Amino acid sequence: MGMPGPCRPSASVLEELERTQNGQKIDERDKSVHSIGKAPNPLLYEIVKDIVVNNFLIIMVVYPNCTNFEGKKILVFKDITLEKLKEQKLLDPHFSDSKKYIHPIARFIPNDMGWEMAIVLCKQWGK
Repeated sequence: MGMPGPCRPSASVLEELERTQNGQKIDERDKSVHSIGKAPNPLLYEIVKDIVVNNFLIIMVVYPNCTNFEGKKILVFKDITLEKLKEQKLLDPHFSDSKKYIHPIARFIPNDMGWEMAIVLCKQWGK
């Protein structure tokens, strides 16, 4: 048996959410529109911590509807500012090759060690 093929990201949660809304524009005020169990709701989140390292943005996000790791996620983005990311209004923590939405390029375990690992990676990667 050979090695498995490359991992291909599926449509983003945001794009799937749009499809379930029958093509209607998603209203950011509708916080209940995305409820697929314990998955993070891309409409309902709070950025609680952020830092820029080289050309990387590292954020800690809390998704109140998500139960794993108390809804906390550490996400890394490349070549984007916090202001530009917030303009998107929706924040899906999953990887995707979507061109329509900004997605993270890396995730880390949401604790102090994960935060420090993200910083170290971005310092080294940005050299």
